[in-house]
Amino acid sequence: MMGYRLGRIVVGILLTVTLSACGLWGQGPSQRIVEKAIALQLSQTQQSLSQQLSPLSQTPPSVDVSHIKVHQRQSMQIETHALYRVTGHCDLQIAFPDRRITEKSTPFEVYLQPGSSQGTWLLTRPESSTESGMSPATWETVPIDNA
Repeated sequence: MMGYRLGRIVVGILLTVTLSACGLWGQGPSQRIVEKAIALQLSQTQQSLSQQLSPLSQTPPSVDVSHIKVHQRQSMQIETHALYRVTGHCDLQIAFPDRRITEKSTPFEVYLQPGSSQGTWLLTRPESSTESGMSPATWETVPIDNA
């Protein structure tokens, strides 16, 4: 009788731990999505700067992200939408038409929101700030290519 009761307790604990782990690891963006989000965010920023500095140049730089080290994945909420703030360091290679730049251990911060279809993600960026400057008034979302 004691062995049966102990067995049920052990199975209950294992089931709880397994289900909790599935919930924790099954949610949130994958490493590949984080990599694509960093590249997309950097590419958009570079393209915006290039257009402001040299409006005639239309070739955006290509961005290669490697050696991603995630330090924190924080789940948040925007109104009724789930949002993940992911921070860490990565190596970058940015290829312009006339030169290549390599940056090691570059800090990053991306905000990712699950898309409407399972497995899709949106890069979410603050569009403008409130008067207090503490939180964004509106957010811009850009789909991340899953291919």
